[in-house]
Formats: sequence, structure tokens, C-alpha cells
Amino acid sequence: MKINLILPIVFISLILTGCNLLKTQGPHYMSVKQPESDANTALIYIYRVNNIVGYKGSMSVTINDKHEFDLSDSTFSYFKLQPGIYSLKTEWSFMDKPLFEEGHFDPKSKEFTFESGKTYYINYSIKRNNEPDSILAQQSLLGKSLSKSNILSASLELEPESLASKNLRSCYLFDAKVN
Repeated sequence: MKINLILPIVFISLILTGCNLLKTQGPHYMSVKQPESDANTALIYIYRVNNIVGYKGSMSVTINDKHEFDLSDSTFSYFKLQPGIYSLKTEWSFMDKPLFEEGHFDPKSKEFTFESGKTYYINYSIKRNNEPDSILAQQSLLGKSLSKSNILSASLELEPESLASKNLRSCYLFDAKVN
């Protein structure tokens, strides 16, 4: 009888407070031996640095319709590609997709042209307005569903090395796949 009472209470608590499975992270960006770029390939870093409460879930990164790796908040990965035009796509799984965000976290796809011998930095950027989340939205999924979103957009942004090196300092290696 007690289990019949406890399980609904636990279930309702999880729904009201939200649950976020913590993803394991690798070494910090500053401690990772950075790969060398070479004359035959392009070196690409992709990262997320927004640190927005409630957006810790991972998203898959696809290159030309082939799933390559996943990224979580405050993580990065890198890979090498032959020169050419590539379609990069990010997509949140149903379980990791932030709730109540009016389509901002639908799949994002963008074409990039990569040249050999160059390094590229791509940030999955989540842009917010300057308003703080309401206390209700910070406390639970129910509160978030009843509150106005402060997210303006989410997109893949090519960044200059000067900005990228600053942003990457707060990141950890999530899943490196150097081809």
C-alpha cells in the first residue's frame, strides 16, 4: 500500500521539479592537447558555451546526414574534414530538448565551406533577451510552462578565433572524433 502512495508522489515530484541527467565530461579545453591543422584538411571545433539553467541536455551533431557525435552544454568537440561544402545539423533528442521554447530548439542546419589548412570555430549559440527568468520558471517545469520564454534564437555561428578561444576556455571535451 505504501508503494502505491510513494510512486505517484515521486513521479509528480520529478515532473514538477524537472530532472536533468548529468552527462559525463572529459578534460578541460586548456588541458587537451590541441590537434595540429595540416595542409590537406580543415580543422573544425564545434562547441556550446551558453550555460543556461535547464539546457544541459545533449544534442546530436550530423555532418552531411551522418551522425558524428553529441554535445552537451559547456562542451566542445573537434574533427578534421577534407576541403569542401558540408551541411552541419544539430538536433535535440525528444528527452533532452528544452521544453516550452516555441520552436527555438528545432533542428538547425547550416552549410559551411571549409578550406584545407584552416581552422574553423562553430558555436551552437543560444541567444536570450536581457530579462531574467521568472522565479516560477526557475523552480520547475510546470513553472517554466506557465512563464514567458527569454530565448530569442538558437543557431550555428561561425566565430573568429579570438572570440572562440575565449569561449572555449569554459568548455570540456565531450567527444572528439578526428577523422
